[in-house]
Parts: sequence; C-alpha cells; structure tokens
Amino acid sequence: MAEQNDDKTLDSRHQNRRTMRGYKAFYDVEYGFDIDDEEKDWEGGYIAGYPHCNNFMISTTQGYQFNNFFFLGGGLGLLRYIDGKKTMMPIFAETSINLLNNKRVMPFL
Repeated sequence: MAEQNDDKTLDSRHQNRRTMRGYKAFYDVEYGFDIDDEEKDWEGGYIAGYPHCNNFMISTTQGYQFNNFFFLGGGLGLLRYIDGKKTMMPIFAETSINLLNNKRVMPFL
C-alpha cells in the first residue's frame, strides 16, 4: 500500500514539472516617459540608445517552454520615439528562467 502511494506522489511531482510545457506567446505594451528637461538634438544624432525621450512600444515574444523553469523564444517589436518622430523595429531572442515552481508568483530572470 505504501509503495502505491509513493508511485502516486512520484507521478504527481512529475506531472507538476510538466504543467507549463509547450508553445507560449507573450504580448507587451510599454510607454516610457521623459523625466529630464534637457534639450534634445534629433538631427544627425543617434537616438536608438537615447535614454531621455518619450517612447511607445508594442512587442510579442513567441517560443517554447521546455519545463516549468526554462523558456526560449524570439520576438518582434515596434518602438516609436514620439519626440524625435523616429521608429524602430527590434528583432530579438529571449530566454526566461523561472526562479520558483509556484503558480501564483513567478519571478524570472
């Protein structure tokens, strides 16, 4: 009888590790606010890495969750610098490592 309960517990643990496995899609909407009063020169400048400008971004990441802890995927976004009237389209790879195997709270790297 105890052996049968151990098998059920082992099966339950194995199933819990597989619950998040499969294709995943994430969709994000972001807005960045300018908190600096400094004047900006948009002509002939490189604004891609400029930290102080209002911007709006939408993006999606598509990929595969290998287990409850590891996700690997790629994505595409549309980033609009509002003040500079410039637009970028980032293409990126993404990995996530979930730190806890908890369904309510899931911090990740």
